[in-house]
Amino acid sequence: MTLGDGIVWSTVLILIAGAIYQISVQKKWKLIVKILGVLSLIGALLGGAIWGYFVWTNRPQITTEIGGISLGMTPVEVSLKLGEPSRKLGPIEEKERKPGGAFSSLWLYSEQGTHAPRMMVRFYGPSAEGLTAGIVCQDDGYDSVVGISRLKSEEDVIERLGEPTHVSINETGTAKHISYEQWNASYEIARGRVSAVCLTSSGKVIYGVEYGETEDEPEESSE
Repeated sequence: MTLGDGIVWSTVLILIAGAIYQISVQKKWKLIVKILGVLSLIGALLGGAIWGYFVWTNRPQITTEIGGISLGMTPVEVSLKLGEPSRKLGPIEEKERKPGGAFSSLWLYSEQGTHAPRMMVRFYGPSAEGLTAGIVCQDDGYDSVVGISRLKSEEDVIERLGEPTHVSINETGTAKHISYEQWNASYEIARGRVSAVCLTSSGKVIYGVEYGETEDEPEESSE
């Protein structure tokens, strides 16, 4: 402690001692207690307001887009944003009617020289010409959906959003999609962590072939 610090703290102590002496002489202890009580109440109200503000700002909120792509976009709107897909399947007529329509098409975007999809967009519609994005998934990147991003643990997802409204396990039993209908969100979980984040207009993503099922030509994924 420097000489200046010593002088400052000595002055503070003298002032405090003088205030206590004056309070004792004038017998104002009840007034001081009331003032301290009011200050404590104000402090509690301010603390509650600050806590409420942080809870409000960190609350789950519906995500509207991933990688610049949102639900309801047409194929041409997607290609204007992301360019030509590295792989395109369809349009095809679905064997079973899907929530988004009788026709679907799947677009995959991969990094150059790799086969793993970076973005997946599945379109649905009443006709081959009337398709719009019904599922948008990001397998690589840092975008978050309802505050959850890739590499978060499954426990983190459930702690934030609660139990999923739908679960789909892939054919080999090595990954699953946990979906939240109220948030139009789904998360692919592999090895206990989020490997892909998805937006889905139907509120769920299911695998074309689920665990325990068989199919001659499995799809990539569908609603």
